[in-house]
Amino acid sequence: MRVNDPDAAQEIVQITLLAALESNKSFEGRSSEKSWLFGILKHKILDHYRRLKKHKTFDLVPEDDTDPFDYQPDGH
Repeated sequence: MRVNDPDAAQEIVQITLLAALESNKSFEGRSSEKSWLFGILKHKILDHYRRLKKHKTFDLVPEDDTDPFDYQPDGH
């Protein structure tokens, strides 16, 4: 539900389960295992969006502009 890409969602779940397995000794039992896993999942989803934002690119030239260096003000 939080990620619109099914492949990305599946990868995030796999990363979450791997992180849980690697850190299962740090689980103190103050919450249910389900809550603990959902907490890890929440952080992995945030990491996913941070990565997307970090690698986001922008076009500096509009698509309809064929030659951005051909601009001549006042017809010169």
